[in-house]
Amino acid sequence: MNNVGTAAVMPLADTDRAVITSLFELNVTAPTMLAHAYLRDSSDSIVNVSSAYGHRPLVGGAHYAATKSALSS
Repeated sequence: MNNVGTAAVMPLADTDRAVITSLFELNVTAPTMLAHAYLRDSSDSIVNVSSAYGHRPLVGGAHYAATKSALSS
């Protein structure tokens, strides 16, 4: 089970490139690479725990929601 992640809530006016990059690295890239490495040598399953905000609005949380939606896809 993969249950790791971080959130960042920021209005679009306060958007910071480093924060967005960090969100995608931890919430999308890391679980993807972990699954890739694990499944290469196994026939088991991996469960990724995401967030309801990947499918519904979160004020100031568009980038966080995008990462959670990507993980759920």
